[in-house]
Amino acid sequence: MSQAVREAVVLCGGLGSRLRGQDAGRPKALVEVAGRPFLAWQLDWLQRLGVQRVVLAAGFRADQLKSWIHGTSLPVEVQIVAETRALGTAGALRNALEDVYGTDLFVTNGDTLLPDLKVDGVLAASSAARAIMTAVTAEDSHTGDCLELVGDRVTALTRRTTDGPAWKNGGFYRLPRGEVESWPAGRSSLERDVFPRLAGRGELMAHRTSPPLLDMGTADGRQAMDDFLLKNGIN
Repeated sequence: MSQAVREAVVLCGGLGSRLRGQDAGRPKALVEVAGRPFLAWQLDWLQRLGVQRVVLAAGFRADQLKSWIHGTSLPVEVQIVAETRALGTAGALRNALEDVYGTDLFVTNGDTLLPDLKVDGVLAASSAARAIMTAVTAEDSHTGDCLELVGDRVTALTRRTTDGPAWKNGGFYRLPRGEVESWPAGRSSLERDVFPRLAGRGELMAHRTSPPLLDMGTADGRQAMDDFLLKNGIN
């Protein structure tokens, strides 16, 4: 599948618990970074990748997102699908599919950016895969969720407990609509349920991309994103 992908789902239904105490009562997508709501930066980035239509899989304070969208000039068409109960990342994506029109879609976390991502590489990745996951190298000592790779194939998602270089989930994916439709409705996680299952079947491929992976889900990550965007913007 090397054709252009024009739709993206943004997973922005989380409570922002890692930012608790900052911007209380505001959805994470509207937290200000480098002088603008984070979602404004993310929509500019998605437009740069060729996306023309975005579906927000929203949850916490979805009403605030609706008000912001209606009062803001946006670079792409935006729709909101609000969940009525917490569904997890895979459940929210499955729920948002009702408002996705195409046969192929991008999916991105609602708190991350990959400024150096080359979308042509994601589009050109093997059509044998049921999902394409971006992988970002972490050269510094790193612990946490990591990817085990054999060539371009993701063989496992692991919880790393030792220091050293590692491949990290970049939080940006390409999925065929039919794959998402095959998932049962209800609460489930991409990272804990869907991707490990696909990796176990040899159907999850990695597209390696360069750092940085900007993640505003923590106070330190938000500051690093703020510094980067003030200096570089979204080119």
